[in-house]
Amino acid sequence: MESLILEYRFTNHQKLILSLLPALLLTVMIEMLSISLNFKGYLFVFLCAFLFIFLIGKIFSRRGLIAKNNELFIGVFYFKVLFFKKRIDLSKWSKISLLKFNKRQKLAFFTSANPDLSEQYNSFDVCLLNEKHTRRLVLISLKNEENTQIVIRFLSENFSLKYETYSPDFS
Repeated sequence: MESLILEYRFTNHQKLILSLLPALLLTVMIEMLSISLNFKGYLFVFLCAFLFIFLIGKIFSRRGLIAKNNELFIGVFYFKVLFFKKRIDLSKWSKISLLKFNKRQKLAFFTSANPDLSEQYNSFDVCLLNEKHTRRLVLISLKNEENTQIVIRFLSENFSLKYETYSPDFS
């Protein structure tokens, strides 16, 4: 099994927003443990702890690709440990392409001061294509262009996929 761990799933701003719920859960657990609890109280604290660990794992997880027995998987990693993987069927796809998009992401908590405050960034989509480029499947979307070259090299070496410039032929 060969794995390629790439980028974090969320930006720093998104991590900050998403970390509010685990902070709230931690506060609730500390307050509940400071009082006398019955079985239901301990069960609630246990569920809050489980949810806290799950959310922290989700916030700091990374995306990546896995090649195993000539099959491709998209994986979610947390400290180089695979949490989840999804199999990608390569039977319909023979080519790889890279598409570049300019995107904007609105920032939260700035609506009253500047309602249109947003961050502009480039997104690079690694796509699987059919023979005529008429169908495509976005395999992974990354923010770093160097990572896209690593992904293309990984897919070309491990699978019979060929890199081509996206040019659909609808004839």
